[in-house]
Amino acid sequence: KAKKKFWELSGYRLPTEAEWEYACRARAVTSRYYGVTESLLTRYVWYQANGDDCTHPVASLKPNDYGLFDMHGNAYEWCYDAFGSYQASSDEALDEKISSAGVEATERVLRGGSFSYPPRLVSSAYRLSAPPDFRNFSVGLRPARTYDLSP
Repeated sequence: KAKKKFWELSGYRLPTEAEWEYACRARAVTSRYYGVTESLLTRYVWYQANGDDCTHPVASLKPNDYGLFDMHGNAYEWCYDAFGSYQASSDEALDEKISSAGVEATERVLRGGSFSYPPRLVSSAYRLSAPPDFRNFSVGLRPARTYDLSP
């Protein structure tokens, strides 16, 4: 169980799904942080065509505009959020569902794709889910850090 309002506490934690996507996109509005063309994919992403069925050292390819490496491909990354659907009518606003409730009983979000995925699945928007006890050689994590900025 996470501490109440864990996202406001100083220290390391899993990013929320929204934080992960913001960091991945790096202000891009395209499906990948470098653009949409597949011809540049091997410069930025470890995926099915160049992944050799294994993870690779971080920072072996180009970073996004925030200086973050491997946001697409290489290894899936855990997010804190429980997996849910984003399907809603255009008139509905989706409430943010961050909770400090226990994580044992529900599927959690995985983002980024992996070294074994085809190009269509290594994009900023692609999401997957797994139970918190899921373990696989293509899944990792990217910790987020919260700083106390109060005077």
